[in-house]
Amino acid sequence: MDPRWIIPFAANLLLMTIGREVNHYLAPFSVSVMITGLMLPVAALRLTSGPSLFALVLTGLAVDAFTPTAFGATSVILATGLLALRTFRQRIVHDSFSTHLAVGLVANLIFFVVQPFLVRGVPAYETPTIMRILVDLVLSQALVAALAWWFFALQERALVLWGVNLAEESRELH
Repeated sequence: MDPRWIIPFAANLLLMTIGREVNHYLAPFSVSVMITGLMLPVAALRLTSGPSLFALVLTGLAVDAFTPTAFGATSVILATGLLALRTFRQRIVHDSFSTHLAVGLVANLIFFVVQPFLVRGVPAYETPTIMRILVDLVLSQALVAALAWWFFALQERALVLWGVNLAEESRELH
């Protein structure tokens, strides 16, 4: 099996840990963030399909282990996002930071909208108000924008250190 999935998966676990820690410190303020959208751009735009799909499915299962969603739901969303990006990859510049940031922000927005529909058994009296949803969304997008440069650089540098030729990967994608 191709070991290139290990770097994105390990980086995604690190990002998931950072998100959980941030949410821990924001909990007294009844605010939470979601940064799952950052997990998609490098795997979808810089790696070939096999390793990126495997890394994202494993990442989705790890995310679902800590959230009250149906097990495998986040894997399906990440895999769907990967396949959607694969169809548009020919039309976008896939090695620029601005493209990665735009994909991360849009993916995070989609995850933010879809995630509540995956949660089961939320009583009506616990449904958050529209103001809390907007605050959570703004903070989530701001955190995605703040962490994007570091996270993308971490993944790409780790892939290069692992021996992955990203230029060759890009040629295989076309």
